[in-house]
Amino acid sequence: MFEGTSSVKRTKQDMLASRFENLRMDEEETVAQFSAKLCDISNECFALGKQFKDKKLVKKLKRSLPVKFESKNSVVEEAHNLDEMAFD
Repeated sequence: MFEGTSSVKRTKQDMLASRFENLRMDEEETVAQFSAKLCDISNECFALGKQFKDKKLVKKLKRSLPVKFESKNSVVEEAHNLDEMAFD
């Protein structure tokens, strides 16, 4: 029974990791909406025993922003250390 539970947990973790990596922000989506999607995936992973660091979430958000956010993205990168930025 334990092996099955462990196997299901690993499968769910893998599926969430794949969702995380493939997630992209749509042009009509707001940053808040996309951020909420990242938080949902992060929370699901946490419930399964895997925790994303803020650094990984911030960098994922930055990489996923559409071109229309490019100038703001550059300003944030220059003004803040992304490695120390909190994902809120």
